[in-house]
Amino acid sequence: MKLLEKSEDFTAKQIYEMTQDKNVISVKDVPTGSIIHATGYVMFEDTDTDGNPTEILAVRGCDENGEVVVWACQSKTFKRSFKEIVDINTDAGTHISDGIDIQKLDGESKAGRPYVDCRWA
Repeated sequence: MKLLEKSEDFTAKQIYEMTQDKNVISVKDVPTGSIIHATGYVMFEDTDTDGNPTEILAVRGCDENGEVVVWACQSKTFKRSFKEIVDINTDAGTHISDGIDIQKLDGESKAGRPYVDCRWA
C-alpha cells in the first residue's frame, strides 16, 4: 500500500482505518442517496487480486446517525466528482476537515453498465 494523497496528517490508526480496516464500506454497497459528512480522505495505491496496482479513494466522516464511517472506492467517476467538490471548497477557503456533506449516487452508462458517483449535498 502506497499513500498518494491525503487531506491532512492523519494518525497511524486513522490511516489504518481508511486503508486496511475491515469496517471500510465499499461505495458500491452504500444505498443510493446516503450522505456522509466527509471530514478527510486519502488516495492510495494497492494491488488487486491479480496483483495489478489500483488507485483507491477512502473518505472518512460521519454517517446520518453521527457514527464515524469510511467509504472507499475505485470508481473514476466518484473520485473525479469528489475531488471537484473538495477543490471548489478549498478554493472558497473551506477545508474538508470543516466537513462537507457528500451524497452517493448511482447511474447507468449509455452502454448499460452501472456506475457510482457523488454530489455535494
